[in-house]
Amino acid sequence: MLVLIFVALIVIFIFHQCYWRRLHLPPGPIPLPIVGNLLSLDANDIDNQLIKYKKQYGNIFTVWIANATVIVGGHEAMKSIFIKNGDKVVGRTNFIVLEDIFGGMLGIANASDSLWRSQRKFFLHVLRDFGVGKPVLENAIITQASDVCAYFKSLNGSPITLAKIFSLMFGTTVNLEDDSIFKNRNDIVEISKAFHHPFTLLVTIWEPLKYLRAFAEMFVLYMLYNPNIQSKIVEEIDRVVGNDKTIRMSDQSKLPYFNACLQEVQRIATVIPLNLFHRAIEDITFDGYIIPKGTAIIPQYELIHKDEKEFPDPWKFDPGRFLDSSNNFVKDKRVTPFSVGKRNCAGEALAKMELFLFATTFFQHFEFLPVDPKNLPPFEFDYSLAKSIKPFFVRVIERK
Repeated sequence: MLVLIFVALIVIFIFHQCYWRRLHLPPGPIPLPIVGNLLSLDANDIDNQLIKYKKQYGNIFTVWIANATVIVGGHEAMKSIFIKNGDKVVGRTNFIVLEDIFGGMLGIANASDSLWRSQRKFFLHVLRDFGVGKPVLENAIITQASDVCAYFKSLNGSPITLAKIFSLMFGTTVNLEDDSIFKNRNDIVEISKAFHHPFTLLVTIWEPLKYLRAFAEMFVLYMLYNPNIQSKIVEEIDRVVGNDKTIRMSDQSKLPYFNACLQEVQRIATVIPLNLFHRAIEDITFDGYIIPKGTAIIPQYELIHKDEKEFPDPWKFDPGRFLDSSNNFVKDKRVTPFSVGKRNCAGEALAKMELFLFATTFFQHFEFLPVDPKNLPPFEFDYSLAKSIKPFFVRVIERK
């Protein structure tokens, strides 16, 4: 009798996991008991796996990562859930490792509800006081870009890796020739590993503005593969600004081809393999599906950026897709590297300013060339919270 009861309970559990809980959710791969779909998700290729799921199940689907997790990968679905129903998806899913690091789900990226609202308000206030959108911050970024240019010039074309430079550029002002900075950081990581301390994870994935570093490195790598595009960027900067004038944010609207290139990098080089989890704080109805309160929801932008219906030949680097018939830049709302909705990136304005000023200043004065034109660096990635290109060597040649 006990055996029969035990078997019956197992059957009920499997039925509940594999059918009843999935009844009103968007479709998706059938989960296994307890482990869900974890065995079919490769952490080093999760973006391509989700692209396959989208082709099979549509623009919104469910995978089971311990519990039901709804993946949103269509532009209209994204607008409906994260903008129209934005107030219903401002929660965050709790992660034990983050609670261990921060002593709770703290910080603007991790907090939920009233704590998140107060922290976001404070953060935006700090950004305004710091000078976002004001000449004082613009001048500081220009000064830092000039310092990096001086460092590039001192190399006299010697091959370098950009990873160290970019990881420090987008964070704080330092002496770029001081290797002790990197040694000290690595020492902290090794000590943390020895004591199995979660700070290792913190140091590894929360490097200063690591997303910007990833975008910048990908930008350079695509220029190595597309020297004709780099030449067009340089030609536009020379024609519009010149090579002896400081580039400022007021010049941005005059550089449509560069803006198209930057937006194309942000589309093709989606640097977040799995976006931060949102949590529904109320039931959400979409396209006949019901997403219950408490469900984890992920806005997966790469599923839009690599959709052949949205962007023909999506794996091709083509800035022309963002230029109209008169070669004016067309801002595309489908390209969302900084997220959408209530929980979009609070530092978006600062990030865009840094990307524009650094990149245009570098192209104004230098040319990025491969060390071996017949053996270009491969598109190989390191995965953590951000997907970054593995370090590669490049020659930075001063333009005459």
